[in-house]
Amino acid sequence: MITRYPFFYTLPVLFLLILIMGCKSSGSTTGVEVIPINIGNASDQMPELRVDNILKLGDDASLFGEAFYVEDVFDRIYTLVPFGNKSFMVFSKDGKFINKVEIGDGPQPIAWPFAFNYLAIDETIWVYDQGRQQIIVFDKDLNYVRTYTNPLPFIDFAVLNPAQLLVHSQFKKDFLFHQVDLEQGTVIKDFLPDFPHRGSIGIGRSIAINERVLLIAPFDFNIYEFSPQGEVIPRYFLDFGRLNIDHSELESQVGMENLNQLFEEGLRIYGPHQLSEDDRWLFFKTYYRGESLYFAYDKIRKEAINLGDYVKKGGLPKCTLFGINSASQFYGLIQPEDLIDYQNSTNRIWVDDIQLEHSPFLITFSLVP
Repeated sequence: MITRYPFFYTLPVLFLLILIMGCKSSGSTTGVEVIPINIGNASDQMPELRVDNILKLGDDASLFGEAFYVEDVFDRIYTLVPFGNKSFMVFSKDGKFINKVEIGDGPQPIAWPFAFNYLAIDETIWVYDQGRQQIIVFDKDLNYVRTYTNPLPFIDFAVLNPAQLLVHSQFKKDFLFHQVDLEQGTVIKDFLPDFPHRGSIGIGRSIAINERVLLIAPFDFNIYEFSPQGEVIPRYFLDFGRLNIDHSELESQVGMENLNQLFEEGLRIYGPHQLSEDDRWLFFKTYYRGESLYFAYDKIRKEAINLGDYVKKGGLPKCTLFGINSASQFYGLIQPEDLIDYQNSTNRIWVDDIQLEHSPFLITFSLVP
């Protein structure tokens, strides 16, 4: 499933947003699975990577901006560009354009598509309209179904059932997450107390729904399970060692200024986000020294794999990754220039006649332990 930027356009500010909050857990990790993560030299014992498919999404590159969310679900590919030309589109699994949502003022369904999710039981797509503070529901081909009024703004959300959402607060609140009743337009429950800090919370997928509901808390590097009874249970702690941020580093008025320097020097790492999982793999993303880092945690072998190591070793082109689909494939977007560079440097020809003006390419790949 593909992300957890609200009001800023420049990359440095995005990096600032995506962290303004990593922190070492101040509590005990007893009963929590600790995931040690080494971002140093590439391992020689990585699983085999198998590229399953590379295809161009549509034929008109002007449809695209920088996609922040891509979702591979319902035998469709969905792409959301919340800034610039603001687009929300659906493609077939062979890359053919199917439909897009009309966007703008006036009678258009959406003023500003900001985040989206889906409901598996009826194969509907749910889009958060930041401009009108509404939830718009579409069928899987993006034909309009209905509209809900949203009781509070947010960054990211997941659909628990046809009447309830789980949302990640947009600005610093007393709590990070809220359970929302759409029919009543009310907040049912608040949970995971927020940590006092200045600025907004990190972006990208912070909620993942598969066989269970997982939440990633960027302020303490924990991943929690949200139970059907509404309880929040810590399941994983992402241990980056000395790079994790301590609460005390955010407590003072000059905390963020000091942290910015630590980020630039590579002494701290940004809070994790962009959560996704299947039966075997747990996927998440962070930033280090201004670079996107993507990790796949093997829940059977208890090993965290830096997917960027495959790029360094020539097994994968430079790409932006978004998550894991129902076929246990990791997926992401490759820009045409990066695919050209990769094919020229490796003599592996996956796509013929690539033009720089082409739209992005969708890549799916599997890890074979």
